[in-house]
Amino acid sequence: MAEGPAAGLAAVDTIGGLSNYHLRPSVRGDLLMRLGRTVEAREELQRAISLTDNVREKQLLTEKLNRSEREQRLGYSDGAEEFIQ
Repeated sequence: MAEGPAAGLAAVDTIGGLSNYHLRPSVRGDLLMRLGRTVEAREELQRAISLTDNVREKQLLTEKLNRSEREQRLGYSDGAEEFIQ
């Protein structure tokens, strides 16, 4: 994040072998949201939800997804500050 969300996304995308690990799409979703790429961010969050069996993680990811959808309806450009908190 020191170099910004675009650099973070590029770094995450270079990591191989984690395509079925829920934290990878979760992180990608966070970074995409910071970049204002909300449609892609929501897709990543939905993928993360589908990849975890942990009930609490599903709840947290679902809350992020719902928050991003609310922010989109309210017209926020990216919602990054509230999204990460």
